[in-house]
Amino acid sequence: MQNLETVLHILSVKNKGLKEEEFTFKDQVGDVLEYADIFDAGGGTLNDDKNASAGSTNAKFLIWKAVKIKPGESQKRSFTIQIKNNLSAMANGKSN
Repeated sequence: MQNLETVLHILSVKNKGLKEEEFTFKDQVGDVLEYADIFDAGGGTLNDDKNASAGSTNAKFLIWKAVKIKPGESQKRSFTIQIKNNLSAMANGKSN
């Protein structure tokens, strides 16, 4: 039987300042990808972190284009992951 469990992740930001600000939504998903696949990136792009140490499982980021957010304005981005069918009982993550 195929595992169809999905999890929706929602990122949000609110500009509490007095001037318009540019903001880039970015979420580190390296550890998540050990147990799940990106099912719907919600308009984001999966990228490698060029500053991560070699072999790091944390080197994957989901990034959206920068947006300008006016004072008092909120914005959200979301993405959905699908849990992998075969999960190892032993984690392979290399993060601390």
